[in-house]
Amino acid sequence: MLSIQTNVNSLVAQQNLNVNNNFQSKTIEQLTSGYRINSSGDDAAGLAVANKYRDMVSELTQGVSNGNDGVASLQIMDGGISNIGQMLDRLKTLAMQSASDSFTGGATGRAQLNSEFQTDITEIDRQAQSIGLNTGGTFAKSLAVYLGAGTGSASQANSVVNVNLANSMVDSQALGLSGMQSSNAAVDMNTNLIQTIKANGTNQEATTGYAQFMLYGPNFGQAGQNGVAVNVNLSSVTDGASLVAAVNSAIATAAMSNTALAGANITASMVTSSATSTLGNQALTFTSANTAFQVRAGDQMGNALMGNVTVSSGLGTTLSSATATGAGSGINCAAGTTFTFTLAGGGLPSGSTPYTGFTYTSALAANQATLETAIINAANNDATLKAAGITATSDNGLSFVSANGTPVQVQVGGDTLNTLGFGNFVNATPATSVTAGSAYAADTDGPLAGTLTFDVSVGGGASSRITVATNALGAAGGDSEATLIGLINAQIALENGTSAWTKAGVTAKDNGGSIEFASSNGTQFQLGVGNDATQTGTAGFAATQDGTARSAGVTAYTGLTAGNATFVNEDSGGAYQLGTTAADGTTSATALAFAPIVYGNDQQVLTLSAADANGQNHSVLINLDADTAGSIDQAVNSINQQIHAGGDSTTQQIYAVAVQNSGAAQIEFESNVKDFSVNVGATTNGTGVGDPSTQQGTTLSSVKVGSGGAIDISTVSDAQAAVTAITNAVNVLGTAQAAVGKGENQLNYAISLAQSQITNFSSAESNIRDANVAQQAANLTKAQVLQQASIAAMAQANSAPQAILTLLRG
Repeated sequence: MLSIQTNVNSLVAQQNLNVNNNFQSKTIEQLTSGYRINSSGDDAAGLAVANKYRDMVSELTQGVSNGNDGVASLQIMDGGISNIGQMLDRLKTLAMQSASDSFTGGATGRAQLNSEFQTDITEIDRQAQSIGLNTGGTFAKSLAVYLGAGTGSASQANSVVNVNLANSMVDSQALGLSGMQSSNAAVDMNTNLIQTIKANGTNQEATTGYAQFMLYGPNFGQAGQNGVAVNVNLSSVTDGASLVAAVNSAIATAAMSNTALAGANITASMVTSSATSTLGNQALTFTSANTAFQVRAGDQMGNALMGNVTVSSGLGTTLSSATATGAGSGINCAAGTTFTFTLAGGGLPSGSTPYTGFTYTSALAANQATLETAIINAANNDATLKAAGITATSDNGLSFVSANGTPVQVQVGGDTLNTLGFGNFVNATPATSVTAGSAYAADTDGPLAGTLTFDVSVGGGASSRITVATNALGAAGGDSEATLIGLINAQIALENGTSAWTKAGVTAKDNGGSIEFASSNGTQFQLGVGNDATQTGTAGFAATQDGTARSAGVTAYTGLTAGNATFVNEDSGGAYQLGTTAADGTTSATALAFAPIVYGNDQQVLTLSAADANGQNHSVLINLDADTAGSIDQAVNSINQQIHAGGDSTTQQIYAVAVQNSGAAQIEFESNVKDFSVNVGATTNGTGVGDPSTQQGTTLSSVKVGSGGAIDISTVSDAQAAVTAITNAVNVLGTAQAAVGKGENQLNYAISLAQSQITNFSSAESNIRDANVAQQAANLTKAQVLQQASIAAMAQANSAPQAILTLLRG
């Protein structure tokens, strides 16, 4: 059919011209971009695969850069370690020279050698810090270098190469050339003074012929104790060298049964300090390369050898002022009276239960002096008290004395006449309720009005007293039991939360016809009951009945409270403690105040957190209450037990210890872990760990306090020990250098793989996405020819309607 309306051939030519134009455009786009795929429409699946390869190439390229940076850092460390190795060679040369008896320079010459020796150790520390391999340094950890995962694993962990330098510290502390160190250089512990100390027979000894030191550190405590007793045999001690040998022998003996102490590797030495003279003072010094610790004298002899001594007489500073002394009443006790003694502190096991195993029964009626003598003999033969170093004496009243200077708490039950002067309680041991021994009854002495006193003691503290005015108890016209209970509770209400009565929630009530005092919050307390001279009825409680004014309760003793500690403690310098940093960069320790938790509604939570060598945080919760923190010894013991029970190797390196701070017994946290903190929870009554106004409810962080001491070559024996230490240091340095070299090789292997993967991934991406230029050049020629042909054909098609007009001319 011939038509002038529709030129089908022209339409066909236009369609093919468009196809050929698009073909030419795509070909030109591929040739000019170099890519076969320029949009997702070109090849959606292929583009997705190619993009994945491109992303891997980008990741691995940066990974290679990271790896090269890591290798460069390790090479810097390697060079620094090599330099430190040369300094160790020089240190050994100096030590060998000083260690020889053939050295002719004498004490002055050795002092000069030691001066260079100490300078070189300081330079080792500077260089170790410069390369980031000092203790707690920038690179002294497991370094995670991100190189990329490739296609082998979808896990990000496979993207990281870990170079473990956590045990590659090369400062003097890590090399064993210095460490945590405790020393008192104020007194020159020379041969004459050591012999004077030994000869002074008044220096108390926990065990005759021995000096005792107490070592405290992480997990040192066993069998309920926080520290380890080290008993030093003084029989062969004549000078500093023999003293050091005896102390180290005693430490080794104690470490045989104490794994934590053995791991701390604490050693004693005589170290020269330039405190007061050119040659300096000799000081008994304790050192550990890797463990924070504390040294405390266990008796007066040990305290003297630690330098706390009067030089002229060799008399050690007295540790025995922590006494509990009864005031005495001068009243005779009756025959058959049994006295029950409850003691805590003073070296006794610091568990949750005080020692109640010591009692004495008077065979005959006895006055105060006779009774004291008999009790002293009995107490000093008690095996538990002897083992704790607690002795009984008569010093203006019966006294209990601790040889190690820690406070002693004494309470006495059964002393209804208060003959000993410690006071008396209805219940010899604390309880949550106390009931009268007999029912409330009429006053047998007649309808006399008078006064009753009721004392409550909580946690061994001084008694809190209420006074109740009564009519004749139980007599006609007198107060009934209900009336008396109402009077008692009315007086308690007047305390208004300020005394032990209301804090402990103690009130009176009827219990089957007898008066009972009970705590509403589970607080354990002791009750004392007394009367005045006109009122002898005591409502069924066993108190004095002779018509003379009496009051039962705590009257005199030294409790386990802040301010009673007299022990001398030396913390190891270079350790980390809770503390503060001043504007000038200096640091100081912050000890935590302590008040016994004695009320049932007081509970405290301490949150201890620490960062490991990789920066990962670890934490443990510590719960304290009246059963676990009734005294500072008990609290410290409970804290350390809970830290240990947590099973975390990082937090287990932190420990609590009691310290003397301006005469007050407080708690410190110490560790060789650089970054740790303690959040101190608040308590209802402000008791427990931390000052309630400044420390409870806050988080305290650690700082480095003091500096550890370096080994010394100023004497032949010290120099000989230094030779051994330097030999060990060379081995430690070699281990650190091996770790660095291993890391370099590890990163180089990883970089090589990443570069290979970059090449192969790039090739794979090219095969999918890059344009075939030769093929597209031919396609361009083809497109141009087809385009020209389409245009020519379309011209012919457009001329076809003109031919139809010839039919109309005829």
